[in-house]
Amino acid sequence: MNRRLHRRRRLALWLVAATVGAGTVVIAADPAAAHGAMMVPGSRTYLCWKDGLNATGAIQPKNPACAAAVGQSGPNSLYNWFAVLRSDGAGRTAGFIPDGKLCSGGATVYDFAGFDLNRSDWPVTHLTSGSTMEFDYSNWAAHPGTFSLYVTKDGFDPTRPFAWSDLESTPFLQKTNPPQVGSPGTNDGHYYWTGALPAGKSGRHIIYSVWSRSDSTETFYGCSDVVFDGGHGEVTGVGTTDPGPSTSASPSRSASASASPSSSGPPPAGNAGCTATFQVTGNWQGGFQAEVKVANPGTAPVTGWRVGWNWSGGQQVSQGWNSVLTQSGTAVTAVNAAWNGTVPGGGSTTLGFLANGAVPSPAPQVTCTANGQTTPPTSSPPTSPSASTSSGPPPAGCTGAAFCDGFESQTSGPVAGAWTVSNANCSGTGTATVDSSVVHSGTRSVRIDGKAGYCNHVYVKPTKDLSGLGSVWYGRLYVRHSTALPDAHVAFAALKDTTDGKDLRLGGQNSALQWNRESDDATLPAQSPAGVAQSRPLPTGQWNCVEFMVDGRGLLSTWLNGTAVPGLQVDGVPTADIDQQWSAKAWQPRVADLRLGWESYGVGDDTLWFDDVAVGASRIGCLSA
Repeated sequence: MNRRLHRRRRLALWLVAATVGAGTVVIAADPAAAHGAMMVPGSRTYLCWKDGLNATGAIQPKNPACAAAVGQSGPNSLYNWFAVLRSDGAGRTAGFIPDGKLCSGGATVYDFAGFDLNRSDWPVTHLTSGSTMEFDYSNWAAHPGTFSLYVTKDGFDPTRPFAWSDLESTPFLQKTNPPQVGSPGTNDGHYYWTGALPAGKSGRHIIYSVWSRSDSTETFYGCSDVVFDGGHGEVTGVGTTDPGPSTSASPSRSASASASPSSSGPPPAGNAGCTATFQVTGNWQGGFQAEVKVANPGTAPVTGWRVGWNWSGGQQVSQGWNSVLTQSGTAVTAVNAAWNGTVPGGGSTTLGFLANGAVPSPAPQVTCTANGQTTPPTSSPPTSPSASTSSGPPPAGCTGAAFCDGFESQTSGPVAGAWTVSNANCSGTGTATVDSSVVHSGTRSVRIDGKAGYCNHVYVKPTKDLSGLGSVWYGRLYVRHSTALPDAHVAFAALKDTTDGKDLRLGGQNSALQWNRESDDATLPAQSPAGVAQSRPLPTGQWNCVEFMVDGRGLLSTWLNGTAVPGLQVDGVPTADIDQQWSAKAWQPRVADLRLGWESYGVGDDTLWFDDVAVGASRIGCLSA
């Protein structure tokens, strides 16, 4: 499992703890004390927090070192994993934090002394000395400042008291005011920057982080246990209770909602502190996925939100994320989780869930409560009609997806609702229509009649905003086409890279699959005979499962019908005839959308069908046959 997937998995573990009342109280009681910590490579407090959360909501670390730390410092040390700080630090290091207390930072706000224990069984991140990687640091509260990363000297022994003399005298990496992604105060928000790990290191070490604010004397400290063994960010020593990846846009599949057969009751009264809208984001036979957006229309923050609605067709919530969800009869109530209870003025947060039953039509009216002010319920946008009773993609086909759709809510003619036509760079004569005669599953697909000639572009794309998914994107789509990929360059999928505003295009050239980067026209693989031989044709007359991964570190992977395509991989190690042209540019993509269709730059008509499309923060996989 790659490093970025591990990073995403922290979110699912947090969401499983959505019912942790103590966590909510602790965070709300002193938000000023919660600011940030290393997430990649993970700090001791962060990885122990991941290790400790479980479906009961209690902090119960499975790792022996984490359990010992909590035994000494109590569970608050993990509820506040981002609060290893000194308000009077002023960037000071040696001589300020005493030897033996580096990992706790000599903290005075909370007790982190248990994380100074001298042990060799802390959770550890596996790295390669001298390699380049992305470093992530939580921006729970965003501040300007400088991040300094130190590493221990050769021969470091984690079973002995950790002293300043164990560290190299100068940081191997410093970064001032790096960019950030995600909202402060959310579990996914973080600063990120790319840099080289120290060269010539092997074995067990600590990467020691110091975040010194430039707008105050507050300083944050942290220990990240690492081993330089040729790894690529894999994390070991963290318990296996992990229901899957999740973000605000990538739901966990294990935060179960409680349900009761008791008689229905009214949802809670609505309040002026917030508004809420209901939207179905995907459906299949016998079930659907939906989200409720909680918005703050005012200018001041609101806290402690609660939403509610009533089902009209016997629907039953089965799983939820980003809230504490309960259902009693037909009445559903969702209360904020520990990390998203405060919504800033003009801001919003989104909860999601899976439910059994038909897609509700009309959509339920949702009430919203915050700050004790009252308003009537908010009207939700129209909901797609319920799915056909014919066989559609099962829920398993959407596991881990932020967006998953099999076009079952579409009617004949142009796409609508969850999809829209998007002519990427210029419009042409190609068409996109809903089709019921050629499908992969269910009763609907989208047909693209692609035309040759420059600027005959036609695409469809989700109407849902996917830009907040994060720096790692996994996609899955089923595609069927009638004409073999031509020698000329064509594309059937495009992803907007917000780093440069250009497209990353998946298509073909020289009769084989190919990635093309619009910004510099680089191709993957290189279009030499040896390079093309490492790609694969896209078979005609059959449904093909195409999967991809685009990583913000500049990595890329592609699978065709479940098998990795060797010529369509970028792993950070240049390979002749494959990625030498691609890797010539320092590429760090930030993908924002997905469009499916046809884009030709000369010759090449084709008819294509798309079905069962999914996007998420971890690999979703092909549907079972």
